[in-house]
Amino acid sequence: MTESEQSVTVELQSRLTEALELAERAVRARAAVAERLSAARAELEASRAEAEASRVEAERTRAELATTRAELEGIRAELDRARGELEAERAADADLEAGARQLLERARTVIAELRADLERGDDGGAGEDGEQAPLGGGEQTPFGGGEAPYGGGGEQGPYGGEATWGGGEQGL
Repeated sequence: MTESEQSVTVELQSRLTEALELAERAVRARAAVAERLSAARAELEASRAEAEASRVEAERTRAELATTRAELEGIRAELDRARGELEAERAADADLEAGARQLLERARTVIAELRADLERGDDGGAGEDGEQAPLGGGEQTPFGGGEAPYGGGGEQGPYGGEATWGGGEQGL
């Protein structure tokens, strides 16, 4: 081979070696890029899965929140009903207490009148012979005979004083 052919062959081999080295570098670079892309893809997939899990959790929490709100409204309604019942019970208790005070006052009045009758020696309407007189004294009344059961015109209670049928307001 001639020197010029040798020099062309060396030149070609040098260029081929350089091209092979460049091709190897390109393959390595391509593999590195593919590896980075794969890692980025895996990272993005993990982020997407995490975002999806967060979205599902947010929806579950939103559903629980709606249920909790409904329960809270039910509790509020129950509380309002209980407050109403409590107020009604307090009013009824106040009415009962007022009625009890009235009854107590009436009982005290009756006891005082009975004591006064006993001190005066009033025997409750017995005649001279000791027999109890019939109620009223003989005149016809809607009660079956005689006067009204407690004396005159029915305006007086059984022990004197005004009759307060049905709870007239007395001193509380």
